[in-house]
Amino acid sequence: MIVSNRVAGWVSLALMSLAGPSLGQVGGEPPREPGPDPIHRIRWPSADHPTLQSAVDALAPGGVIRIARGVHVLSEPVRIENREVTIRGGSAKPGKRNFTQLIGPPPRPVVDEENEILLAPEDALAMFHSVASELTIEKLMLTGFDTAVLMEDDPAGNSGNTQVSRCSITETGRGLTSLSAGTLSVSDTAITDTVWNGISVAPRVGLDAIGPGFRLITYNDEIVNPQGAGIYLSQGFASVNEVLIEHAQAGGIVGYQAKAIITNSFLFSNFEAGILMLDSDDFPFVSNIIQGNAIQGSLPLHGILGDGITLMNSGSELVQNNVSNNARAALALLGSLGRVKDNHFVCSGAFDVQSDGLDGEQSIYDDRGGNVCGCGSSLGPCAPASSAPALPMMVGGLE
Repeated sequence: MIVSNRVAGWVSLALMSLAGPSLGQVGGEPPREPGPDPIHRIRWPSADHPTLQSAVDALAPGGVIRIARGVHVLSEPVRIENREVTIRGGSAKPGKRNFTQLIGPPPRPVVDEENEILLAPEDALAMFHSVASELTIEKLMLTGFDTAVLMEDDPAGNSGNTQVSRCSITETGRGLTSLSAGTLSVSDTAITDTVWNGISVAPRVGLDAIGPGFRLITYNDEIVNPQGAGIYLSQGFASVNEVLIEHAQAGGIVGYQAKAIITNSFLFSNFEAGILMLDSDDFPFVSNIIQGNAIQGSLPLHGILGDGITLMNSGSELVQNNVSNNARAALALLGSLGRVKDNHFVCSGAFDVQSDGLDGEQSIYDDRGGNVCGCGSSLGPCAPASSAPALPMMVGGLE
């Protein structure tokens, strides 16, 4: 498989302070009483810091809060605003001696029976609400609340970055949510059984306004059984590498007006599509295995796709992907451009490759060689087919 380059880590800034007038200074102001020394490392819980919020508020810039092993209940969200904080547990794995879990209240419903959003991401109660902050969360199991992390910019438009590493996030509303122009980085983390999307990234400024750079970086993660999409991306640029997404009820990776580089990932038994891009830019999908995606037949997410890869008014370069055993189509180009090389689009339902117009845009299937379609003894070159005039519909309201 083609392996993507790892994204470079954090760049930290050293802070310098100016000394005030000395005790012997003639004509200077009287010396100030020294204040409490900044606390760079805090163990929580403790007598000095009974709540996690009090520990965050007392921490020096760039400091670390170490959560004691065991299970800790949080009744209120923790707000982190214009700060640099690391919150670290011992292990996110149950059964380990240093297992560390934070539990909050049960998540609220996100959509109603008509698939309309009841709980907008801005209104979510987050276990960690990060506003224009540099936040790192490591080695914790996070359970409950409407989202484990909510990233937002401050009123002045300043943003921060969040890194989540070696964590387990389970039974939250949305797993991780970013409405920020900053970057959400997720690595070696499992997100399971969320009420809605596993990861939601929808910056509140457009692609042109936020400039270059990834808004989402995922590496070596697992997203299993989200009741919405595995990853939902809108108005952002994502790198998805070596990620497993399984049993997502509204698509494995769903993008709207987005950019995504998807490599070396596994999308199994999702509903609607393994990858579904709508009105999105032309970026590569390379060396992915996409199998067994099904039609979503249950309310409120009723749809009729069931594809491996669906592009709607979008484009992509598809290289060395193995797309098989999907209910409807292995690859569906709907008003889209697909430049394809060395892929297997095999053993799916109605189509190996579908090519149809959409919203006045024609599809282009650019076969660059090495592609295989068919099934069993009938494997051979790919020949796009059309279902016109009947076109599938996608589920909506995924944010």
